[in-house]
Amino acid sequence: MKTNNENANSDESFDSSDCYPSRVVTGDPIPVGEYVLDELEAREWSIEFAASRLGPEPVNQCWLELVCTVEIWQQHEIKFGDAEAAMLETIFGVSKETWINLHNAYETQKSAERN
Repeated sequence: MKTNNENANSDESFDSSDCYPSRVVTGDPIPVGEYVLDELEAREWSIEFAASRLGPEPVNQCWLELVCTVEIWQQHEIKFGDAEAAMLETIFGVSKETWINLHNAYETQKSAERN
């Protein structure tokens, strides 16, 4: 993943019609944070650039870094819902329903493994 924004897509070159999480959804579901990391890498976006699509507030970058830290989400069972999915929709142009479905598939698998 690039750490600078030199090659990051600008709004002018961003085509949201091609948006879909870049990892093909096959096999076992994975945490949303892993999909986010895949999207950042596929688009050659830094976390800083992606977070700036939400606005200039530093909390946006902190939130996105937290989303990408899968272990923290798993350890503390942080909730992922409509608000978080809507923020990812704003960043990537992928519908919030898609993010919620990805999260629910992962949670369903985790629950089944515990039982």
